[in-house]
Amino acid sequence: MYRLLILSFIAVSCVCRAECIDSLLVVLDQTIDESEKYEIERCKRIDQINIWLSNPEITEESEYKLNSKMYDEYESYVCDSAWKYVNRNIQLATKKGRTDWLRESNVKKAHVLATGGLFTESVSLLKSMSPFELESDEMRALYYKCLSDAYLYQTENNEDNEYFFVYNDLCRQYSDSALLYVKKGSYLELITLAPELVKDGKIAQSIELLQNSLVDYPTDSHERSVVYSLMSFAYYCSSDFDRQMECLIRSALSDIRSVVMENRALREVSEILYKKGDLVRANKYLKKSLSDATKFNSRLRNMQSSKMLPVIDAAYQKQKEEQQTKMKRYMWIISLLSVLILLAMAYIYRQMNKLSSANSKLKDLNNEFKDLNGELVRMNDAMTSTNGQLRELNHIKEEYVGRFMELCTIYIAEFDSFRKKLHKASGSTKVSDMQRLLSSDESVEAILKEFYKTFDKSFLNLFPDFVESVNCLFPEEYKIELKSNDRFNTEVRILSLIRLGITDSEKIASFLRCSITTIYTYRSKMKNRSLCPDDFEAQVMAIGYDSV
Repeated sequence: MYRLLILSFIAVSCVCRAECIDSLLVVLDQTIDESEKYEIERCKRIDQINIWLSNPEITEESEYKLNSKMYDEYESYVCDSAWKYVNRNIQLATKKGRTDWLRESNVKKAHVLATGGLFTESVSLLKSMSPFELESDEMRALYYKCLSDAYLYQTENNEDNEYFFVYNDLCRQYSDSALLYVKKGSYLELITLAPELVKDGKIAQSIELLQNSLVDYPTDSHERSVVYSLMSFAYYCSSDFDRQMECLIRSALSDIRSVVMENRALREVSEILYKKGDLVRANKYLKKSLSDATKFNSRLRNMQSSKMLPVIDAAYQKQKEEQQTKMKRYMWIISLLSVLILLAMAYIYRQMNKLSSANSKLKDLNNEFKDLNGELVRMNDAMTSTNGQLRELNHIKEEYVGRFMELCTIYIAEFDSFRKKLHKASGSTKVSDMQRLLSSDESVEAILKEFYKTFDKSFLNLFPDFVESVNCLFPEEYKIELKSNDRFNTEVRILSLIRLGITDSEKIASFLRCSITTIYTYRSKMKNRSLCPDDFEAQVMAIGYDSV
């Protein structure tokens, strides 16, 4: 059971590590595509230093420092340019008689010669100097590290012959010498000590040392690239190939971001991908590595990339040919399927024509049904409208018939009372009292007042919100205000009669016992004051009521 858990944990770890590598490869693809923008930034820095160097009033000491800056920019970018600026410093040192400048510049030149593939010349230049003449332990450490690197490059160049072990031993000897002088905790100590720990079998200690140092270097620095490269070597020696691959990819990413053209890591990633069968990426990465090595002008890196390029390119071309063969086979299959699909489409098209014809007939019938249905809807709407009008008229009739009967009763009583008064007056000798009764308008005015009161009340029963609705048709300054909620003024009575369908001015004048001219004046004034003078009376006719 315990063994099964361990195996499960290992399997899960392997899957997670594979997913991490796949993600890093995607990032590496994107970073390679964007490599030009990183190079532009480096070129901007170089251009700025050139501007400073072109100053005619520059001192020799300032020129020496600026040449050193240019060397730092070109040291991992373009080998020939780094060589050019270190030679300028050698000339300045000789001219000024500055032995400290001269020794420092010669050590840097030796480094450039080694990275450019001139190993023998590099070693000769270094051995022409005495390390004990150097001004500081830091320079002595750098001196021995340059010798160690020169033999390391020769080791890489002679991997397949008997001189490999000779150069490897010399490399270790000078690394040990460098460790005697390096500053504790420095970057130089880190990159010198870590490989030696691996060679001594202290792989875990080397990995821990390198891992802890990562926080000290930015992701786009050359130093971080070197640290990851050394970690990949340590993992390779411990047979942890997934972690080796991860560190190599991270090293290649830092190389591209810091514009390091001596990108050994990218070439090694390419070789591993070739072995895994990812020929597309392997070919892409190796060509990028070779292009950078050509720009850097390192014979060693050019040679290493050139060895693998034909192998990977041939495998890539073979894979492309196999894919093309498969594509041809698939094309034949697709062509056959296309013919079958065309036949099927022809049959379907024929059936669709039949179906279309049937659908057309069905559509015609449907349109007829729609027309009939529309006609029915219109008739139904007309009937609904007519029914509404009938209900309204019926309601008005019921209201006014009731009021008419009530008024008739009142008028009969009034006339009976008037008859009695006349009879009484006729029985007396007072003819003047009878004349006064006959000539008085009081009874008529009282009857009219009661009649209008009844009319107003009946109309409000039919249209309780009539005044508010009418006021909506007028601006604020012309809204109608009644002195009593149940008594209309002349304007409202005219509008009420219009709402009831009495639109003839003569009839309205007769009803209200005034002149036609007065009615015309009122109607005209209300139209002009309204918000809708063109269809004012139509809007009044459209006012509804709460109950029917």
